[in-house]
Amino acid sequence: MRPPVEALTKASAAAHLRQLLTPHHWPLPPEVLPPGCALVGGAVRDGLLGRLGPHPDLDLVVPTGAIPLARQLARRFRGRAVLLDAERDMARVVLGPWTIDLAAQGVDVLSEPLLEAGLILVGHPRFDGARSAEVPFHGLT
Repeated sequence: MRPPVEALTKASAAAHLRQLLTPHHWPLPPEVLPPGCALVGGAVRDGLLGRLGPHPDLDLVVPTGAIPLARQLARRFRGRAVLLDAERDMARVVLGPWTIDLAAQGVDVLSEPLLEAGLILVGHPRFDGARSAEVPFHGLT
């Protein structure tokens, strides 16, 4: 039985979350994601609460260029790129049953549309090289 979220330290929560998210089962290898990429959102929440399904929606904040990255990933992995918000540099990659939402770092991640979509920050990842929670997924923190 997994310990309650409150009982987990940041380090043990990060390790536990990495195990639950099984990135080696994702439709794309985490190594193709840029350095400084942060996993946020419902998959993080659901993983910590023990409610993670087999194909969680992945919400990623990337340092820059979310839209071109989504197009590149869709081409490379034979998926579909969907423009979500050109002004805020947000896009979605659909790969079979998986959806991967990408937002550029400059996006206000606490803006209304993202809160309404269930996007939350866990560990408040920072992009200046420091991290308040360490989840080593290659380029993905």
